Amino acid sequence: MNKMEYPYFTVVIPTYNRAKLLKEAIQSVCNQTFTNFEVIVVDDHSTDNTKVVVNSFQDTRIKYVLNDLSTGGAGTRNAGIFRSCGKWVAFLDDDDVWLKEKLELQHKKIQVCDDMVGLIYCGRASYDFEKKQEILLYVPQKRGWIQNDLLYKNYIGTYSTVVIKADLLKKLYGLDERFMGMQDMELYVRIAGIAKVEFLKEKLVHVRQSNNDKISYNPQKKLESSILFWQKYNYLINKNCRLKHRAASRVFINAFDYKDRKYMFKVFFWIVLGLLFDIKNVFWVLRYVTSSIYRNKILVKPN
Repeated sequence: MNKMEYPYFTVVIPTYNRAKLLKEAIQSVCNQTFTNFEVIVVDDHSTDNTKVVVNSFQDTRIKYVLNDLSTGGAGTRNAGIFRSCGKWVAFLDDDDVWLKEKLELQHKKIQVCDDMVGLIYCGRASYDFEKKQEILLYVPQKRGWIQNDLLYKNYIGTYSTVVIKADLLKKLYGLDERFMGMQDMELYVRIAGIAKVEFLKEKLVHVRQSNNDKISYNPQKKLESSILFWQKYNYLINKNCRLKHRAASRVFINAFDYKDRKYMFKVFFWIVLGLLFDIKNVFWVLRYVTSSIYRNKILVKPN
């Protein structure tokens, strides 16, 4: 059999109505110094020329898949996961780009990791693609058995930085499609429960910050997801006061943005109690609320 029939990496790119940005993302994969990969572009029923853009590459490693139904980010990624042939799955958001050594360096890291490592992530930079300059650099911090760390905070970050063992993803049935937000964090928590996490400090991804059409900007979806996350992992979160305060904080700030007083009052006790065991997070909540009020004042224009 030809070696390329069994790619080392499957690159999954979910997309919806971002043909121009998608072209840049795919090109960044084609520019990789490590070439033993397949690319599965999963189109969540775009209405632009997405298919034309994908086919324009004329590269047999690149496959176009149209979702049976429009399923959102989780279902779109799952469609790629369960079609993957690679040993490891690498995700790339359709508006981000990889630096050319991303897969090569992660492949080298895999070779020296022990068998218990199931996820490897890397450094990233927020990037202004118009000015062609980096805005903010994120350097990895956490490795090893880090499930409790990830229950507190998404230290790994965007999907575009990670590679995950394909058999592990399939064993866990991929992403939980109930989540409209926090999909990455929820998946990482599950993986970290049965596998170790490793990282590369090198900055290997440019993350676009200029798009506002993301679930992460939808306060209702964020609130629903933060509640669902707490419910799903309550058996771990409720054993630890610091984790419980953090979970309550996520619900509170999302309820604040969505103007849902019911949930704000429901978790307020745990926000105040955080003064006893996580004062740093209490200040984080206060800063967030203050900045949110400020943003809303700017966005609301007088008649």
